[in-house]
Formats: sequence, structure tokens, C-alpha cells
Amino acid sequence: QIHSMYLEESFSEWKRFSGSIGLRSVYYSLTKEFFLEPRFLLNYDLSESLDLKASGGRYNQFVNHLYGTRSMGAGVENYNWRLSNGTNTPVVHGKQFMLGGIANKKDWVIDLETYWKFTENIAIHNLEDYHNIDEHFIGDYKTLGVDLLVRKSWRNLDGWVAYTFSNTSVDNDSIQAEDF
Repeated sequence: QIHSMYLEESFSEWKRFSGSIGLRSVYYSLTKEFFLEPRFLLNYDLSESLDLKASGGRYNQFVNHLYGTRSMGAGVENYNWRLSNGTNTPVVHGKQFMLGGIANKKDWVIDLETYWKFTENIAIHNLEDYHNIDEHFIGDYKTLGVDLLVRKSWRNLDGWVAYTFSNTSVDNDSIQAEDF
């Protein structure tokens, strides 16, 4: 079971700033641990048509995608998930930060975000070895990326174009000493 509580304080229009700050507290009964997850969101109205934004936070995930697949035959793969148990399948911890801006001009919206994600305790299992299902490697991910969204409105019609560029590196010293 997961028990959680969330507190948030929002503010608006303080010298062109608006945003919120929050704290989520989580108790995960399987590991008997408490987790604190602070978060923030900040917007700055640079002009009538341009806003700057930033956000960040810490997150925990209690179900773990077991990287590696089990072949079902005929080219079908079965992705596996397991509840984090604190031993062979750890709780996944993540930190995420974003900086960006939104431009609004008549019927156009351009939204650009850069982000950094740091994820710890990714469990990589050899799912083909049915005799040793608990053998695993624990690694970390680092993701850097940019998201671009362009929207154009015409009367009762909206057109959207989005593009994402991201780079993720995996750090797992027990498999390979260098990032790949």
C-alpha cells in the first residue's frame, strides 16, 4: 500500500511572477519507508506575449519496469513490471528540472522547454534466465532534452506540430565501466 499526503502553496501576480511550491510525503508499506518529494513551478511574465517558466521536483516510483524482455515467440515480446521491494527491485528515484518559455502572438503559440532528468535505481534483469530471475543490475539514467511545440489556430481548427530531441545515457558500472 501507498499512503501519501500533498501540501501546496500557490501564488500569482507577485511582481510578474506566479507559481507554486509543494511537498508530497509518501509511505510505502512494502519497504516500510517514508519518501519526501518537493516540487516547484515558477512563471515569469516577460511581456504580454512571452512567459518564461521553470519547474523541478523529486519523484519516486514504486513499480519497476524490468528492462530486458521475455520473448513470447513469433516476434512478440512481453514487458515485465514488478513492485519495488527494497531488495532485488529497488524504489526508483528521480529528479527532474525544466527551463522554458511560451510565446503567444495572435493565433500562434510556440512552447520551448529544455529538461534534465536524473533517474536512480533502474533494475535491469536477465529475463531469459528463468532459473535465476532475481539476478539483476542496478543503474542510473541521465536524460537531457528539448521539446518544441508550435500551435496555429484558424477559427474552429487548431494545428499542432511537436518535436523532441533527447539524449539518455545509462550508467551501470556492474555491466560496463563507461556510459552507453
